[in-house]
Amino acid sequence: MPVYYEWTVELIEDYRDGCNDIVDSNHFDTYADAKRYADSLTVPYSHYIDIGVERRMYNADGDLISTAWSYIADGKLPAFFEDAYGRVAVKVPARFHKELQA
Repeated sequence: MPVYYEWTVELIEDYRDGCNDIVDSNHFDTYADAKRYADSLTVPYSHYIDIGVERRMYNADGDLISTAWSYIADGKLPAFFEDAYGRVAVKVPARFHKELQA
């Protein structure tokens, strides 16, 4: 099954109750491009930006069957992706850790 990875920049509206909304999401081939885009944004009050890696898996027919994310925290990516329910999915490939640290 095909698996695709992209860097993602998400603008999040922070409701301060843990139920935040993704207002906008953009994808990039490199961390440098994602960071450059994030740095160019004007972030409204009560919003923040998350940068991470998105992993999408498709079946043989091209249908999306799973998505998981790994967001930068304290300058590092976590070891594993999590799905939309916070369940640990699969390990983040080393190349993304290396790219972030470059």
